[in-house]
Amino acid sequence: MAAVAHRHLGQPGPARPLCEALLAVAQRYDLALWQTVGALLQGWCRTQEGDAGGLQPIAQAVAASAVVQPSVQPTFLSFLAEAQLRLGLHAQALATLDEALALARERQAGYRLPELQAMRAQVLRAAPAEARTPGFRPGCGA
Repeated sequence: MAAVAHRHLGQPGPARPLCEALLAVAQRYDLALWQTVGALLQGWCRTQEGDAGGLQPIAQAVAASAVVQPSVQPTFLSFLAEAQLRLGLHAQALATLDEALALARERQAGYRLPELQAMRAQVLRAAPAEARTPGFRPGCGA
């Protein structure tokens, strides 16, 4: 979980060795959820350093979370949206956040809503007008 703390602090460098250690233990003991978390965090580290190749492991982790533990899917989607934002993929980040918001509501994970809505606002501030959702009105959310 220390790697997740580094994610919230925006520190991919210190998170990377923690991800590698997590993956080693998770693979050794065949811990599917933690293998997914390790891959998710590694992908996040890569994207925060400007490597678009990190999107693939994040997307795979999102897909795996739907099977392994669906309740964490909105959280995993937030990693994907953050990576997309970092790489300037604003329209994709908005779509990802809209999906995460819908899943959080559907799964009664209301505790995720403020962070996801704040991330959506951050993307909208950073996005050029053409990347914004049609019909966007500030303050309306998804």
